[in-house]
Amino acid sequence: MISENMKISDKKNIILPAIVGLALLIIIFINIGTKNIFSVFKNISLKYFFLAAFFYICSNLVASVKISFFSKLKMKKIFFSHVGGMLLSQLTPGRIGYFYTSYSLAKKENKSVSSYIGIIGFLQAVSMFAKAMLTIFALIYFSRFFIIPSAVANAFWVPLLFILAMIVLLFTNIPNKILGKKFENNIKLLQQGVRKLGKPIIAKWLVLDFVAWLFLGAQWYFLARSVAIPIGYIFCLFLHPLITAIMFIPVSPTALGIAEGGMAVLFNLLKLGSASGVGFMVLIRINTFIADSVGLIDLKNVPKFRLDKIVRPNY
Repeated sequence: MISENMKISDKKNIILPAIVGLALLIIIFINIGTKNIFSVFKNISLKYFFLAAFFYICSNLVASVKISFFSKLKMKKIFFSHVGGMLLSQLTPGRIGYFYTSYSLAKKENKSVSSYIGIIGFLQAVSMFAKAMLTIFALIYFSRFFIIPSAVANAFWVPLLFILAMIVLLFTNIPNKILGKKFENNIKLLQQGVRKLGKPIIAKWLVLDFVAWLFLGAQWYFLARSVAIPIGYIFCLFLHPLITAIMFIPVSPTALGIAEGGMAVLFNLLKLGSASGVGFMVLIRINTFIADSVGLIDLKNVPKFRLDKIVRPNY
């Protein structure tokens, strides 16, 4: 059991970042002009909007296939566990809510939550490796058009720092020295879960990450078309890893306000207008949230999971 003080502290760790994100977003809206931003949504094409959601769902199916390599559950159950995690990841700083997927899978298979957290964490580290590589390609691609602002270029370090943290947690004895014997068994289960994976599975994960990237590029392309923003598929393909890397900055839920600011800067440099950049980012969030909302089905099936335990898990 966790104490009442701990519960209150955990809720603050979720609510305060949300307030920060909303404050940043309000500042951006005021500076650019709410009317200018919302004009982006004028005459939106619902056909392209839902086509974008379809491609996003395809990327979720690819992610579910990745999980199926170490889970014996049927694909349907895996898919809903994954989407439930994706939904919660949108509500938490650093997208840490995705670790709900570990909880859901473990409960469905009656296995250790800690071992699943280790595997899901390593899966995320592999995805971050792919994202880091794609971010480099994106920086090279956009450097052809303008000088990359340092604030945007530094997004490259976000996935690298995540990878480093997961390597330390899953492959070294450092966590035991820092956290003490209280968490020794949990860390042992985390590391045992990862050791069961082989190089062929990791290689398949990387291939599937690039397949998912193609689907996500299509999502952003059709969202741009839905509001008549004149950017092509290749542009969206390289824009995606750059902006989503920023979204892992643990200041606000999915870097709310920060990602919008980054998109505004890039669109302004491309002479597409800051308002279009912010509007496009808001549209991406809406489209993604609607597609992930089917994850509510899984949250209903696993009622004992608490959102405030994501920040400080109690296994």
